[in-house]
Amino acid sequence: MNNILDHFATAFFDTLLKGDAAKQAYLDVIPNGKDGVFSVDKDGKATPAHTYWKGFSRRTAVGLVLEHRPASR
Repeated sequence: MNNILDHFATAFFDTLLKGDAAKQAYLDVIPNGKDGVFSVDKDGKATPAHTYWKGFSRRTAVGLVLEHRPASR
């Protein structure tokens, strides 16, 4: 669980504090990991059908749910 927390905290702080917009892709995931589709080509690059959590290997997000509150202003 520490590695999962580290994954999302790093992406969050890189996006928020460092302004690294590319890290937002690590936070924009489908809420339930088991609903993601792991689809890569023979070179290991994601295909258009790939919706699995960015940074997670095949079957490693199954059983995980990412919950968050919408941003408030």
